[in-house]
Amino acid sequence: EALLTEQRNAEPGPGQRHKDFAAGEAIGREVGAKLVERARADGFADATQVAPPVGPQFWFRIQTPLNPPPYKPLLGSNAKPWFLTSGSQFRSAHPAFGSAEFLAGLDEVRQVAATRTPEQDSIARLWDMTVPASIPGAITPMGGWNVRARDLIVSRRLGERRAAKVLALMNMAGWDAFIGCWDSKYHYWLARPHMADPSIRWVSWLPFVPPHPSYPSGHSCMTSAATNVLSAFFPFER
Repeated sequence: EALLTEQRNAEPGPGQRHKDFAAGEAIGREVGAKLVERARADGFADATQVAPPVGPQFWFRIQTPLNPPPYKPLLGSNAKPWFLTSGSQFRSAHPAFGSAEFLAGLDEVRQVAATRTPEQDSIARLWDMTVPASIPGAITPMGGWNVRARDLIVSRRLGERRAAKVLALMNMAGWDAFIGCWDSKYHYWLARPHMADPSIRWVSWLPFVPPHPSYPSGHSCMTSAATNVLSAFFPFER
């Protein structure tokens, strides 16, 4: 509201009139109210917990104050998508626990964990997108991509209608990717590498182990959705 008041009291830009601002504010409030109403029933706030399965292949909670219970285990099945027919519509498969392919992947993680370089560390920090120092203003993967989308919109000088379409479609796709990812995570409850093999030394600059199963990667799911949408609007950008 304070920002709105500041903009309302500012001098109109070239070709703008105060009545244009009033019309835009009315539309914005109407759309915003509908989005808030939808968000209240979209399933994101569901804090219901379920008991994890027990076995060597399954994720388990590390009992420390910084490692809470499983993060939103029912989101994949109960959340309301924009485009998907259900969270399981594109459920991903993974190599069977203990298979040759699974063990090869585990060995790769083991090698990287044992030999990680400062360059790899900086790459991880950048793509984590939850550390404000890496991307100012980003506190989630989609937050990071919203920053990137904003920069592209400004550099390409998109109009308000086109800019709104880019941001809407990217975030709607990211939300659905989140739902699909969480459906797969809690369908398999796959153990994280250091849980599957305790000999893997867990060294991280994060203060906690992510409180959800390993597969698939939430960052990868949402990043793939965001970059595909941005690539469609900005095909010549990297």
